[in-house]
Amino acid sequence: MNDQLKVNRKELEKEARKKDIIDAASRLFSERDYHAVKVDDIAERVGLSKGTIYLYYENKENLFFSIIIERAKVLYARLEQASQCETEFPDCLHKFVSTYLSFFRDHEAFFKIIHSEKTRLDMETHHKMHDYSSEVLKALFKVVIELMQKGQKNGVLRKDDPRTLSKILIALLNVYTFQRIILGEKSKHNEEVNEVVEYFLNGAKISN
Repeated sequence: MNDQLKVNRKELEKEARKKDIIDAASRLFSERDYHAVKVDDIAERVGLSKGTIYLYYENKENLFFSIIIERAKVLYARLEQASQCETEFPDCLHKFVSTYLSFFRDHEAFFKIIHSEKTRLDMETHHKMHDYSSEVLKALFKVVIELMQKGQKNGVLRKDDPRTLSKILIALLNVYTFQRIILGEKSKHNEEVNEVVEYFLNGAKISN
């Protein structure tokens, strides 16, 4: 094995280990209060030594905010890609909604963290999380606004402020996700997607 292959393999192993740590920490932070989670708990859950965790993350706070950053980057990338489709707007909207709901089916712990953990943090950490969340929301909101503008350009959505239309869509998505993850409602993905798209378009399409 040449040196380049060795380097590539080490990088892949490093990224895989970071993913394992993030996944384990996400579940713990969604199950317990922030201050109740110890680095020892995370190490035990992921099957690594405490020292190994510190090789990747400076401290618990750094790991906590890394979860928000990493998950948000993935969500942003997927939604941006979904919004760039070249088909008719209803199909693009369907793809976007499906991508959003699918992401939080795969990352339920992340949804719990960003929607419930902030109420259990001390003020300093709460403010830091607010700053992180604000940046994430601004980026995601921009993607949704651009999607709404596409619907308006295609003559599907009425000429309301695209920011208002974006808030309505995000509210629908979050309600469905909240009911499934927090309230434990049983639902099928395709049914959720179709309902969100239908309810949004029926309330936002141009009247005949």
